[in-house]
Amino acid sequence: MGLHDRDYMRPDDTSALERLRRAFARATAVHWAAGVLVAAGVVQFALTLAGQSGAVRDYAGLSIRGLQSLRVWEFATYALVHSDFWHLLFNALGLWFLGRGVCEEHGSRKFWKILGGGVLAGALLWALIWSLPVAHGAELIGAYRTQATLVGASAGVFAVMAYYMADKLREEFRLLIFLIIPVTLEGYWILGITAALSLGGLFLTEIPVATGYWRALLNDPMSHSAHLGGLALGFLWRLAEIRLPALRAAKQRAAFAVLDKDAAAVPRSSRDRRFPGKRPAPAAAATPEPADLRAEVDRILDKINASGFGSLSAQERATLERAREILRR
Repeated sequence: MGLHDRDYMRPDDTSALERLRRAFARATAVHWAAGVLVAAGVVQFALTLAGQSGAVRDYAGLSIRGLQSLRVWEFATYALVHSDFWHLLFNALGLWFLGRGVCEEHGSRKFWKILGGGVLAGALLWALIWSLPVAHGAELIGAYRTQATLVGASAGVFAVMAYYMADKLREEFRLLIFLIIPVTLEGYWILGITAALSLGGLFLTEIPVATGYWRALLNDPMSHSAHLGGLALGFLWRLAEIRLPALRAAKQRAAFAVLDKDAAAVPRSSRDRRFPGKRPAPAAAATPEPADLRAEVDRILDKINASGFGSLSAQERATLERAREILRR
């Protein structure tokens, strides 16, 4: 066979439609999410050139007046609208780099759930802050905040970041501050600094601007409440996934700890004395003794904590059922 007869040396005669189909087949959830953000940004840019930028924000951005008019779609569409090119760029990059980690470790479904949950949590907290009663004598603030609009996918990106780093607090991550300055920080530093900035901006800028309770110390246009809502949701979601199975396993392990005491308190011969004319039924050869049963239950609970209940074999499930029957006696 000559060199030019080999498959990898032949020209690619695949049609453009087939190549496009293959590209779509290889696309992950992160590709789709980032692609939707970019496509929405292109549409927004085109409408801005046509002089419709205000209409886009009014129709798709989240606002108190919109919620009062029951435009509930704004809870989702606000994430597709961005204030400028840099706002869109940073959100798309954050989603790209952090979302890939979530998809690889937890799957595409979990990525969509965290992203959507973060967008919703950020919108709810923002709406709560901007619906607080206005301070006495601050009517101008009340009039101003009816024009306030929340835009951007930052809440969803913050949720994805917090979820991804919640169980990697001691791992080091390399960041590019302003896409220029390289910095290496551990996960807890990244989450701590992000939470501190969001809380500081919330109390120093956003709440005073939205309510007039005290004077704003900074002139910051960012919606820190939305950031904080997404950050809290992602972190608490992952924390619950880590802690709840361990707590359930610990409770079950504590309950099964009585197996040894029950076995010692009720010897096998006591039942035989109550029914002297009846021979004891022979025990199954594969049934473990109480002491061995407790060790086997501990092993099964550890397996559930690590891989979930669906990873158990039929024999392991039968062992758990036998342990439950012993506890009910």
